[in-house]
Formats: sequence, C-alpha cells, structure tokens
Amino acid sequence: MSAASEEVQKDLDAEFRQILYIIKPYIAHINDHFHLEKYRVWLERLSESSTAEKFERNKYLVELANQIHDNALKPPFTFGPPRGPLPKLRTFQKEELEEWPYISPRRPQHADPSKRQEAKDASPQKKKHSKTKTISRPFQKLGKVDDSRINSDTSSWCDLTESGTSVNLGCGDTDLDEDGKKLSSQHKKEGLKLQEHFMKKYEEESNANSKDSESCSIDSRQFMDTTEEINSSRKPTEEEVEALKLRMKDLLEVKNALRDTHCLTEDRKKTIDNLQIKLKNAEKQNAELKSQLDAQKKKITEMEKLKNKEIYEFKEKFTHLRQKEIEFLKQYHKDEIQEVEKSHSSRISVIQSEIKEKIEAVKKEYEEKIKKLDESSAELLKEKDEEICRQVPLQLHLQNKNNPVVRLRSEIKAKEGEPPDEQNSEQIISLKKCISKLDRVLHKNEKDYVKKIEKLKQELEVRDMTTQVQLRTQRADLIVRNTAAKQEELKNALNSLEGKYKKMMETLQLHALEAKKHDEKLIHELRALLDKHNIVH
Repeated sequence: MSAASEEVQKDLDAEFRQILYIIKPYIAHINDHFHLEKYRVWLERLSESSTAEKFERNKYLVELANQIHDNALKPPFTFGPPRGPLPKLRTFQKEELEEWPYISPRRPQHADPSKRQEAKDASPQKKKHSKTKTISRPFQKLGKVDDSRINSDTSSWCDLTESGTSVNLGCGDTDLDEDGKKLSSQHKKEGLKLQEHFMKKYEEESNANSKDSESCSIDSRQFMDTTEEINSSRKPTEEEVEALKLRMKDLLEVKNALRDTHCLTEDRKKTIDNLQIKLKNAEKQNAELKSQLDAQKKKITEMEKLKNKEIYEFKEKFTHLRQKEIEFLKQYHKDEIQEVEKSHSSRISVIQSEIKEKIEAVKKEYEEKIKKLDESSAELLKEKDEEICRQVPLQLHLQNKNNPVVRLRSEIKAKEGEPPDEQNSEQIISLKKCISKLDRVLHKNEKDYVKKIEKLKQELEVRDMTTQVQLRTQRADLIVRNTAAKQEELKNALNSLEGKYKKMMETLQLHALEAKKHDEKLIHELRALLDKHNIVH
C-alpha cells in the first residue's frame, strides 16, 4: 500500500470517528427501541467493514447520522445490513453530505490558533468585508431548541471564535426565513471541533459582558461624533467619505456582534435551565426504569421457578407414563403370546396326534421287524440246538470209543509188565494204530465243531449289531423329522411375534418423537417470547 492510499485510509477513519462523535449525543434523545436496535445493528456492521468499503461506509454513516438527527428511520436502514459487501447508496444526497462537519479533514492552517491570528492580522480588511456580506444568526431560535440539537448548538458556539472562516452572529435582522433555513445546515457544518474549549469561552464571555456594555456606549459616542463631523464639514473629500463609511460599517458590525453575544448568553441560560429540567426528568425516568427492571427481574425469577417446576412435573409425568407404557407392552406381549399359543394349540395338537400316529406306525414296523429278527434268531438257535443234538451222539460215540481205548491202554499197561508174546505184540501195535487214528478223528471233529460254534456266534453278533444300528438310525430319522417340523413351526411363531413387537416399538417411538417435537416447539416459542421481551434466560 502506497503512502497516499494510507493517508486516504487514515482520513476516512478520522472522518468515521468524527461523525460517530457527532452522532453520540443525539442517540441519548431517541426513545424508540426499534430505531435504536436498527441503529445499533447498522453501526456494528459499518464498524466491521473492510478497507475497500470505507468510502461507502462513510456515506452510509452520514445518511444514518441525518436520520438519527431527525429521529427517523428510512431506507436502507429499515432492513438489516447485507451479508456481503456494502452496495452503493442510491438514496444518498450530496446536499446532506455537505451539511455535516468533518466530511473532509480539517485544514492544517486552522488547527493552530497562532496561525489563525497571523492570518487575521495579515488581512483584516478582507475578513471584515467578508463578514459584512455573510451574517447568519443560528441562535435566534434557541428558546425553542429541540432535544436532538443541544449538543450541536454548543459546538457551533465554540466554533465561532476559533475558525478563521466562521461568521459573526446577529439578533435583529429581518431575513428570518433564510436564517431559519440555514440554521440546521450551519449547526451541522460547524460540528464539535473545539468542544473542550466551550467552558473557557463561556467564562471569558461572562467576564467580558460588562466590558461590552461600556464598549457599546463608546462606539455610540464615536458614531455620533462621526455624524457631527460629517454634518459640520459641508464639503468633505472623497477619501474622508470612504473612511467614514468604512468606520461606520465597522461600528455596525461591532454593535451586531455585541447584541448577538447578549442574546447568546440569555439563550444559553435558558438552554441550561431546560437541560437541568430534562436531567431531572431523565433521573426520574431512570429511577422508574430501575424499579421496573427490578420488578421484571422478580417476575423472571418467578417465571424461571415456575418453568423449573413445570419441567420437573413434566419429567415425572413422562417417567410415569413411560413405566405405564412398558407395563402395558409387557402385558400386551403376554396376551399376544397366549393368543398365539391358543391359536396354534389346535394345530400343535393335530401335529402331535399325527406325530404320535407316525411313531406308533414306526413302532409297529419296528416291532414286526424285531419279531422277525427274534424268529430268525430262534430259528438259528434251533438250528444250533439241532446241531448240538447232532453232535451229542457223536460225543457219546466218541466217549464210547474212548472207553475201549482207555480199556485197551489199561490192558496194554498191565500187559507191559508181563513177558511179551509175539501175538500180543502184534495186537498191541494194531491197537496203537487204531488209537492214533481215533485220536486224529476226534481232534478233527473237535476243531470242526469249535469252528462252527465260533462262526455261529459271529453271525449272531453281526445280526444283533445290524438290527441295533437299523433301530438307532430309524429312531434318529424320526427324531430329526419331528424336531425339524417343530422347529419350523416355532420359528414361524417367533418371527410373527417379533414382527408384531417391532411394529409396536416403532409406534411407541413415533409417539415419543412426536411428544419430543411438541415439547421442543413449546420451548422454542417460550424462548422467542423471552427474547422478544428482552428477558435473560
């Protein structure tokens, strides 16, 4: 940013602060809360504007100052400030811009009083001539001063003696209409440049009032002397006539200025009295407002207590209703289960009867199969017994054969002690051969018999095992079929109950949400009422 742009920004900020300083005393006399709220919102928005919006911001502020001065609210301030950048002000007028002071920064030559005095001393005649041309009387109507123009009157009075371009005041001219029109613009132009010197000037003027009366008499005498000189000199020169005219003009200006100061002091006293009266009224209003605020605070505390009590009661009622709803749901659930059981009990009984019939049929089948297996096992046992019976004579025969063998052995042993004979020895050898053959036959028969018995045992065990396995598989199939059917029925019943319970829970949740929304709406409305009445919550 260049130095020139920085200076421009500083000048714009200075103008903004000066206009705010001018607006401040007028705001105290505005009683409309709506206007005050709009002014506050717009002032906050203008104070937060960016550097690119400062020129337009000052335009808006001057327009707002005009409306505050007139105690009015006009577009664009009837609406809220825009969110984005400030648009150009179309309703703004240049004449109103020139009516307010500090639109352009003060020139440095008027800031220093010593420089102003030097300027006055350097060209006194020109300044007198300009004063005679533009004499305005802004204090002629100070007896009827409005509340919003008191501060501007005091600031304009301060500016009369300070600025080199200010004008002298008068009280007795006839051009009252023009002066009345210039009054508001003159007050706005003069502003509050040197308000801090007001008391000093007032004291100096009060001390100078006595001197002014004497100067008035002296000036009147001088005026009479000049008139006598003019009358006595029958043939004055042109230079003397011009000098006398200039002197008379100066004397008239001094008289008017002195009369204006007298009028100003009287009007100031009146304004001070009016201000004191208004101060007392404002203090009374403040006391009444404080009492009203205390009463409102008490009401707010009572309302908060009532609100808390109502909230507590509402919570208790809500918990009680919630418990009732839970109990009702439990009872409803039980009733539904009972109704479902009743409705499905007939089907269950039918299914159970069918299952019993199937079980009985399966039992009969298995009993028949068991009977057949028993019969087959009995037949096998019979065959076994028959075989055993067959083998019994063989055993007897073998025993019978064994008996002679034993006899022969005993005889052989007895004869072994006797002397051997040739015939006996042959018989013994033949007998031994027979015995060995018989032993072989017996061993073979025994082995065959044992093998057959083992085969029969294995066959019986295998049959028993197969029958048991078949029975177990059939039982498992029946159990699985029955359990699958029951499980399907139970699943269907449970699914239907779950669907009903979910629907009931959804309805209850919807009711709870509707109640919650209604409560939130009530709370929002109550908060809006509190905000509308500016009650802290």
